[in-house]
Amino acid sequence: MSRTTRSLWNILRGYVTISIKGSRAAELVSALAAEEIPLWEVRRTAPDELSARVAAGDFRRIRGAAFQTRSRVRILRRHGLPFALAAFRFRPALLWGALLFAAALFALSCFVWRIEVTGCLNTDPAAVRAALKEEGVAPGVPAGSIALSGLGNRLVSRLAGVAWAGVTLNGSQLTVSIVEDEAVQEAEEGGPSSIVADHSGVLSQVVVYEGTALLQEGDRVEEGQVIVEGRYPNAASGEARLAHARAQLECRVWYTARARAAYASVQPVRTGRQESVTVVRVGGMESASPSEFSNYDAERTLAYELKGFFLPFSVFTEVRHELAGRTVARTAEECRAEAEAAAWQKLAAQLPKDAVVTQSETSFYQDDAGVWAIVVAETRQPIGQSVPYASTSPSGEGP
Repeated sequence: MSRTTRSLWNILRGYVTISIKGSRAAELVSALAAEEIPLWEVRRTAPDELSARVAAGDFRRIRGAAFQTRSRVRILRRHGLPFALAAFRFRPALLWGALLFAAALFALSCFVWRIEVTGCLNTDPAAVRAALKEEGVAPGVPAGSIALSGLGNRLVSRLAGVAWAGVTLNGSQLTVSIVEDEAVQEAEEGGPSSIVADHSGVLSQVVVYEGTALLQEGDRVEEGQVIVEGRYPNAASGEARLAHARAQLECRVWYTARARAAYASVQPVRTGRQESVTVVRVGGMESASPSEFSNYDAERTLAYELKGFFLPFSVFTEVRHELAGRTVARTAEECRAEAEAAAWQKLAAQLPKDAVVTQSETSFYQDDAGVWAIVVAETRQPIGQSVPYASTSPSGEGP
C-alpha cells in the first residue's frame, strides 16, 4: 500500500493522536508492535513521554498493554471522517445538505467548464477554440469523452501558423498551449539543442513546447541525463527534424541536514568584576586603554560630543564587564529547539535560490551528550539546461 493510499485509508476509518507517558513508554510501543497494533509518527516529546498516532478502532486494544507497562495513555486529538460526521449526529438536515453539495460538486467536476489558450502571439485564441469545437471539445462536454492523445497534432493540422500544440486537462479546466512557426524559427537561430538535467531529482512537471520528451513526470533523473531531445516529430510527413528544444521543467529534490545540541553547554556569564574607561572617537578612529580582562562585554554612554567641527569628535564612558565560561545544564526541550534551529540553518545553506520547500519533517533522537535533530525537506525547483543537440545524439547524425 502506497503512502498516499495509506493516508487516505486512515482518514476514512479515523485515527487519533495519543500521548504515552511513563518510564516504560518505549516498552509499550514494542508490546503493541508484537500484538500487531500499528502506531505511526512515534515521537519523543519528553524524557518520559511519547506521542503517536493509532487507528481509532485499535485505541481500546491498547489498554491491556498500557496497564502491564504502567503507562498512561490519553487522546490528544481526533482525526478523520468518522469524527467529522459525528458533528452532524444531531443535525441530519445539515448532513444531507453537505452530502448533496459534495455529490453536485463531484458531478460538475466531471465536465469541462473552462478552456484556456496560452502562447498566442499572432494566432487568435478564438480560432483555437473554434478548432477545438470542431474536434468535439467545448465547455460543458464530459471530461471523460475527450481523447487527449493526438488532439494537439489534430489542432496543428487545423491551425495555420502553429508548429506545435499541447492539451492538458486539470479538473474542469482544459489548457491549450501552442507554439507558433515564427517562435520556432526564432528559437532555432541558435541551432538545434536538447535539454539535459543540471542536477538529480524526480520530475514533477514536464511541459514540452518543442522537441521530444524522453522522460515523464514521476521519473527519476540524474545529472547530465537528457530530458527533452532536440528532435521534433512531424505528424503530417512522418519524418523528424532537428529543433531547439524548449520546455517547462520542474523536479522534486530532497535535502537533509542534522545538528546536535548538548545537554551541558559553556556559556559566557559575568563574574561581577568590571572596569570603567574613557573612549575618544575622532572621525572614524577610536582610542581607549586596553582591558585587563581577556573576555568581556561593554556598555557605552555618550559623555561629550563636539558638533560643527570639520572632524566629528566624541567622548564615551565605557563600562567593561568580565566574562567567564560557565557550564549550564539544559532541558531536553531546550536542546530540541536549539538542535532543530541549527539543523534548519544548515539545510537553508544547501538550498538553491529558486527552490521552494513544499514539505518537511523533523525527527529527533538522543544520546548521552545531547539531542540530535534531523530535518528532511522536499523542494520543488526548476531543472534543465540547454546543450547542443550533437552532444546528446547517440551517433551525432541528423534526422
